[in-house]
Amino acid sequence: MHRSNVNRRMSNTLLVIEYPWAKTKEDVAAFYTVDEAKGLSDERVKRDLERYGPNELPAEEGKPLWKLILEQFDDLLVKILLAAACISFVSSNLI
Repeated sequence: MHRSNVNRRMSNTLLVIEYPWAKTKEDVAAFYTVDEAKGLSDERVKRDLERYGPNELPAEEGKPLWKLILEQFDDLLVKILLAAACISFVSSNLI
């Protein structure tokens, strides 16, 4: 496989292809020495899993429902409209 026409750079001690979105799938597969028909070998998957960890994003902490609802009212215009609604409600009961 050829690697001469693919630009490489080091990123945190990892060899990373530059601008992979601008490369052909053959160039990317050749750069990472992957067989397109077979994919990664079980040995390579195990090695990469030990080296880099699982390919997943960290779980995001969820906010409680009450906090999500209160955040909807955390805007100056909404506060002004709520104040106007309260004034209108109170004044309509007095008249």
